[in-house]
Amino acid sequence: MSGVTAPPEPPAAPVAIPQSLGELLRTRLDWTTRYGLLVSALALTGTIVGSALSPYLLAAHPVWLVLLSPIPRHMVMVAPSLDLQSYVIAGALRRIFSTSGGVCLGLRFGEAGVAWVESHDGNFRRGARTLRWAFRRAGLFVVFVSPNPFVAGTAVAMGASPRAVMAVSSLGHIAWLLVWHRFGDLLSQWITPVVAFFSQYRWESTAVSVVAVVVYYGLKLARRTSR
Repeated sequence: MSGVTAPPEPPAAPVAIPQSLGELLRTRLDWTTRYGLLVSALALTGTIVGSALSPYLLAAHPVWLVLLSPIPRHMVMVAPSLDLQSYVIAGALRRIFSTSGGVCLGLRFGEAGVAWVESHDGNFRRGARTLRWAFRRAGLFVVFVSPNPFVAGTAVAMGASPRAVMAVSSLGHIAWLLVWHRFGDLLSQWITPVVAFFSQYRWESTAVSVVAVVVYYGLKLARRTSR
């Protein structure tokens, strides 16, 4: 009937959490959930590959190190090798992309998803109570200070607006990038010899790094499997 406004659609109910990879592959997921899972998988893979190849990438392709694995230590190490504009653009794109996956998962899986992550990772479990306490008192300021995918996803799971979380987390990422770039500049006299060493012993240092990363994640996977 003309002039009658349809009632708003209720928000989508949280998606049930698959308990195994096989169940996940058999489950029909919406595009938001698929996007979140795909982004999370790509981000994790990029971080692992970037960490394994970090000596080579730091010496030869610092932008690719930022795009693959923009963790704080890598961002500080590449700062003397990149101009501020390239550094911020590459770092922000990669980190915001990763955060968007966490936001989508928080939106679809809700607090049950947060609880699942806590039950499978002791590091998250230890900080979960503090995180919830901080959200109730400081709101999205927590996301600005710590704009990682888990924090952003938890904020959305607790009822925060996904758009607001993405906006605040993006500002947080840029702020941290500026801090890390400045810190890297201040440490450039110590970073430059390290980069020179990696340039001279590029393949040897990269091989050691690959072995170290494989051993680290192999032991981490073995501990999770045993639990």
